[in-house]
Amino acid sequence: MSLRDFKSIKIDSRSGYSLTDLAMTIKLLGKKPAGRFSLMKELGLGEATVKTMMKKLEEERMAKKSTIGLALAKRGEKIFKLLERKMPDPIPVKLPEISKKTSVALVVRGARKNIRKGIEQRDEGIKHGVDVTTLVFEDGKIRFPGARNVATIKELDGALEEGDVILVSSGKNLSEAKRGGFAVGLTMI
Repeated sequence: MSLRDFKSIKIDSRSGYSLTDLAMTIKLLGKKPAGRFSLMKELGLGEATVKTMMKKLEEERMAKKSTIGLALAKRGEKIFKLLERKMPDPIPVKLPEISKKTSVALVVRGARKNIRKGIEQRDEGIKHGVDVTTLVFEDGKIRFPGARNVATIKELDGALEEGDVILVSSGKNLSEAKRGGFAVGLTMI
């Protein structure tokens, strides 16, 4: 299964979860199997929604039941590896010059070619209830797209590669900032 196949999975609008929630669940399960209560806590979703999502992952043969909850099946492991490579876990950051809200930095590997001015990511973030600032890593420096201004994010020192995009997602709380940033990142891979 490719990321394109994953992104084309049909999700019933009445289900209460999104493709972002499905991807975040795969990332969680890729680290260790989990039951519905821990998924509810990690994702901030209700029990019925998580049960429905778990069923969908099983139907798509991406996850299977285990003695300690849900575990990834081979198809899910493949998506997990692709997601891990393209979008490492978001890192909480404090960047008062960008936002006073709770913020995370989400790196999208090699996505510079998808960025014009960063406005598209900002607009996508608004759809998900977060503020998103787009930065790029070029010539060994973090910059705003098309600008000479250089930004500093000490939490990312040594973690960036040429052509990476850094999405700074800011929301009311950490869970909201992560979910919104992840949703925007998914549109770029």
